[in-house]
Amino acid sequence: MKYKRLKMIGDLIPKNSVIADIGTDHGILPFYLVDERKAKKVIATDISMTSIDILEEKISQFKNKKIETRWGDGLSPIKINEVEGVVLTGLGGFLIKELLERDLEKVKKLDYLILQANVGIEELRKYLHSINFKIEEEIDLFDGKHYYTIIKAIPGNEEYTDLEYRFGKIHLERKSPAFQRMIRELISWYYQILKEIDKKSIVDSSQREKELQQEIKLLKRILKGDSMITLRDFADYIEEVIPLELKVEGDNCGIQVGDPRDKITKMLISLDHDKESIEYAIENGYDAIFAHHPLLRPAIDTVINEGGTQGVAFQAIKNGVSLYTAHTNLDSVHGGVNDVLGKLCGLDPEKT
Repeated sequence: MKYKRLKMIGDLIPKNSVIADIGTDHGILPFYLVDERKAKKVIATDISMTSIDILEEKISQFKNKKIETRWGDGLSPIKINEVEGVVLTGLGGFLIKELLERDLEKVKKLDYLILQANVGIEELRKYLHSINFKIEEEIDLFDGKHYYTIIKAIPGNEEYTDLEYRFGKIHLERKSPAFQRMIRELISWYYQILKEIDKKSIVDSSQREKELQQEIKLLKRILKGDSMITLRDFADYIEEVIPLELKVEGDNCGIQVGDPRDKITKMLISLDHDKESIEYAIENGYDAIFAHHPLLRPAIDTVINEGGTQGVAFQAIKNGVSLYTAHTNLDSVHGGVNDVLGKLCGLDPEKT
């Protein structure tokens, strides 16, 4: 672990803490924390007895009494309430999740977690929220060619959007130079994939090309500081997957209510655009509803706040809640409602 990453981890740890470094390897982090007087005591654990032996020899050599070694897997060598925080770095997000879950009773007694996952960071963010830890700080850096993000989580409740789980809410807001470099490298990578698809003339690649183009658009918006999609962005994406051409004549699908330029931060999924769904959306901060059944039909030519369908449309407009519908096009599309119902009835959609 290089000095820059060591320092960034150390900066997240409250001064004079008693902490556990899980999977300490050769004890680089414990020595750094003690030498820099960032930790009062460090319990260094590792599943490798060889690593523990090497570390103990080093501790003896430098007569360092603030580092204690313990052999064992994950948090198993640590007692409940023995440390204030735990550091887990250099592992995959799924493995970190597994180690925390295995000793969840101990985890819930901690003041903080310092986590650095090499992969699976999105799932790790979701897991932290599921066990009632919120992300107080998240910092990132490039160490050589590798991008790292380091999380400090503390007890508390919060919820992210899908985009925030993927990239990190703090990263999206702060847009550090490292984050911007990571996004640019992703864009370059996706362009390279598109070139390879075109060069090899891969059959049935149109859907993959569309997905990559959508991803590139999203990443470019993030760089510009506009990571939220608009109602029109959402409609364009949905209508590529569930084309409006598949709807039956007279059915009203697509955007029902709203300004296509409005930003979508939180969307409610509902069977109907009805009084209950619009009230729930307003009360819970949703700015769009995606429903199966259309609200507006050709016979409706006015929107007046007098209950019924017109009242729902009026309340949606008044409160800035956009309404979108995928009805008979969702029924008809391959893998859609009709296919699912057919399978439930024992039919093979490919043959009927």
